[in-house]
Amino acid sequence: MFSDNELFSEICRRLKTLRLGSCLSREEFASLSGVSLSTIKRIESGVANDVGIRVIMKLLRAGGSTDGLADLVEETPLHPALKTSSGKRIYSSSKKRHVYESN
Repeated sequence: MFSDNELFSEICRRLKTLRLGSCLSREEFASLSGVSLSTIKRIESGVANDVGIRVIMKLLRAGGSTDGLADLVEETPLHPALKTSSGKRIYSSSKKRHVYESN
């Protein structure tokens, strides 16, 4: 199991490997992805600590590696107590939720 820092370092390492495996310079990777060259340098050197999922998605897309991206977060069904008869979600602040919880 990775710690947060280890996981982030591993993602940064894999992004660099993706770029190199795609035979792209940092400048080409920046141009293709729309991510600044300085951000790519920070990611690859491991000093970036504020990289968002959208930046990672852009880099993966530029490297042609979006397979499995949706699997980062497992799809889980909504608990039945949080749905109305119309199928709409009831939010935790909703008064209707208290009806379900008391049954």
